[in-house]
Amino acid sequence: MIKPTIVVIAYKREQSLDRLLQSLTRATYPAKNVRLVISIDKSDNEKVTDAANGFIWNFGEKIILHHRERLGLKNHVLFCGDLTNEYGSIIMLEDDLFVSPYFYTYALLSSEFYRDDDHVAGISLYNHMFNEVAVFPFYPIDDGSDVYFLQIAASWGQLFWKHKWQLFREWYKINSDITEIKDVPASILRWPESSWKKHFIGYLVATNKYFVYPRISLATNYSDSGENYRMDTARNQVPILYGEKRWVFRTFEESEIKYDPFCEICTDYIKKREPDLLKYRNLVIDLYGNRPLINDPEYCFITSKPSKKPIKRYGLNFKSIHSNIDPFNPGNYFTVSLASDCYDSMFSRIQRKVDIFNFFYRKTSIKMYFFLTLNKILFR
Repeated sequence: MIKPTIVVIAYKREQSLDRLLQSLTRATYPAKNVRLVISIDKSDNEKVTDAANGFIWNFGEKIILHHRERLGLKNHVLFCGDLTNEYGSIIMLEDDLFVSPYFYTYALLSSEFYRDDDHVAGISLYNHMFNEVAVFPFYPIDDGSDVYFLQIAASWGQLFWKHKWQLFREWYKINSDITEIKDVPASILRWPESSWKKHFIGYLVATNKYFVYPRISLATNYSDSGENYRMDTARNQVPILYGEKRWVFRTFEESEIKYDPFCEICTDYIKKREPDLLKYRNLVIDLYGNRPLINDPEYCFITSKPSKKPIKRYGLNFKSIHSNIDPFNPGNYFTVSLASDCYDSMFSRIQRKVDIFNFFYRKTSIKMYFFLTLNKILFR
């Protein structure tokens, strides 16, 4: 079993780096000889170098790489990804992450299981609980396995293999402009050029590849202020695994839980759950309502956008949003409609955001918060 090298990406946050390194010391490793590489981009903060030099790594070789010229985040990530050429496979960790004690065990087992799966471009240690495109919570459907597949590149703890990373690098050389790639969300295209992740998402979409995501995170993100965030935020904090478990993996072909870059599930799953939809050959899933309109009667949308002639309707009742498309969940929110009958406007987009916000937050969290607060005041 090939042991991945741990590669830590650091810049100028010595406290973040120290926190991550300390979490690494608490992890379980199969044996010694686990290599740790700390790659430090050029900055004016010498304390980062001091933190790296002073850190004691008892599990194998420690290598510190100092960059004499400023790389920037995108080029730094690409540089570290290229270390797969030397080490075969790597676990890439940015300095504002914190890992589960079982992150390396998961990385080892999942790496062995998926390394030869051509549909898989990488493995995430992080479980997304937030849809970056819709800017709403994301709860993937649980099929009994410990993983799901998503066409969004992982950037908060990820594993790459040499042969798969090289495929991305070769593609990227001639496809640095992703604006013409169909089905890359417009919001992702607007990410700054300093983002390596948006290019990897373009690669996933163009080549029909995915990342494997765990249902319970093996890493979480502090999102300390830095290149991506002006101030600290807890938005990307997720629960991580603190106990041993037996992992249940499924191959890409076996799994039905596959999400595109809009975080919309594959049509095969929806058709299996709702047999009435089998007759629609060109079915488009648009429950979050972020896909562009298609004025083509050959296509059929399942959508939260308004429709002039709904064929069928479903309610908004399940927080795993795609579970709402069920023959036993009638309602007035999602519709099955010919694409040419769907429309959108600024008002409907705002209304959709309000509806989903109310469903995820105001109907539960805020009311419960006030109830518990009132209960505490009255009966303490």
